[in-house]
Amino acid sequence: MDILFIAGDITTRDLLAQMFHPRQAKITYAPNLQQGLRLARQADFSLSILDDGNFQSETIRFCQEFRRLNGIPLLVLSAQDDPNRIATILDAGADYYLVKPVPRAILEATINTLLRRCQPSQPLITSWGDHVSML
Repeated sequence: MDILFIAGDITTRDLLAQMFHPRQAKITYAPNLQQGLRLARQADFSLSILDDGNFQSETIRFCQEFRRLNGIPLLVLSAQDDPNRIATILDAGADYYLVKPVPRAILEATINTLLRRCQPSQPLITSWGDHVSML
């Protein structure tokens, strides 16, 4: 399983790497939106995650372009909790939107939901406290 993570936030990238380590998932990191789009064109990813902390003014346009490229599930993580912004981003092409800080259990459940839609035979991520395992 290959995951595209688009963000400038190394902390979130490291958390995702820990979550996906038991599944032997490959996380490809794009530090900016342009590189994220380029990678999305070139590779076949199971899931894309955008942490829009550094890209807030460009997120809507990115989601529109990303959706034109492919049907890969797109999860947006953001500190912005404005309902109109969330609706606009979802309408622009994001499949799911989570407001940071996101409890780890909610992030894991959301990722599992998005992956289940595309790959129903994949084992799911589960956690108890700080431990992550597979079902």
